[in-house]
Amino acid sequence: STADGVWGFGAAAAGGFSVLLNGQSAAGGSAASLEVAQNGHVFADTAAGNWSEWNGSGWGASADPTITPPHVAINTPYLHV
Repeated sequence: STADGVWGFGAAAAGGFSVLLNGQSAAGGSAASLEVAQNGHVFADTAAGNWSEWNGSGWGASADPTITPPHVAINTPYLHV
């Protein structure tokens, strides 16, 4: 979790899985993984390697935040059908 709330993954979507914030869609974002870096900011990495940063209400294009530590990876969950 971050100051914005609790992050997670939902159903499969373009780019990986839908990104959830407090159990709800995070502005329609999708990712293969999430990173918490740069003092608690959340970054999404799609399956194609495109990075976005959460700005509090949506996603903006970003560079790879893992270049500058510290960061914490939140990997895609296993799916149970």
